[in-house]
Amino acid sequence: MELSWLQSLVMGLFSGLTDILPVSSQAHQTLLLTFFGGTQIHPALRLVMHAAVVITLLFSCWGQIGRIRRQVRISRQPKRRRTRAIDMAAFLDSRIIQTSVWTIVPAVLLYGITSRLQGSLLWLAVLSLLNAVILYLPGLFPTADKDSRLVTPGESLLMGIGTGAAVLPGISSVGVSYSVGILHGVDRTYMIHLSLMMHMVFTVGLMLHDVLDLLTMGSLALDGGAMLCCGLGACAAAAGTALGVRILKRVAGKAGLTGFSFYSFGVALLSFILYLVL
Repeated sequence: MELSWLQSLVMGLFSGLTDILPVSSQAHQTLLLTFFGGTQIHPALRLVMHAAVVITLLFSCWGQIGRIRRQVRISRQPKRRRTRAIDMAAFLDSRIIQTSVWTIVPAVLLYGITSRLQGSLLWLAVLSLLNAVILYLPGLFPTADKDSRLVTPGESLLMGIGTGAAVLPGISSVGVSYSVGILHGVDRTYMIHLSLMMHMVFTVGLMLHDVLDLLTMGSLALDGGAMLCCGLGACAAAAGTALGVRILKRVAGKAGLTGFSFYSFGVALLSFILYLVL
């Protein structure tokens, strides 16, 4: 492991937090590695951090996931055997997720190529600036209250593209998919839950890349120090994810993402300064 136990703890906390907040986890990982003097994160640490994010999101979205599963199960029953009517809003949520997967999966497949840009502070500055612009745009348009019953398949695909765009360092999965939804008139609170579920699918795809990287290394055995770093990183990532969900729901549901856009601009500026200095 290149990172110490304390660095792994800090990395996990910031990775989990910024995985949910619309300011790019990859951007903060690159900046932290720059300050730590490291070159990369061990695939095992990346894997457990991603797993912690997925598990935490699963618990956070469990109510919505349960409603979707129930409605899908009811829809598969013959009409004469149904004891209750289908909640179309929850049922159509599953259709939106399924449609968005068609764009998320190809994006995840490109992660092996786009991850090469992660160490470039110049690319990080450019893409973080793009992320800031995307987050700022919804604040220029009036809000609306569309839910899954009014979202078209084309809009679902665009949300999926927004989620998958996070394979580029500096771009936020949750932030871009949320912005795409808001620009198409989707309700803010509803879009938060939808973005989190899409991000969960995206993160599962990244976990598969982590496993492939571990297999490529040819050694899955970790010593005691490495296991400690992984454990601390995973716990910190779970805590950061839970905190990020709470902050996102409280801030984005009321004020939108304008404040995060200025933060992302600050990340772009810092990245560019570091690029000039280092």
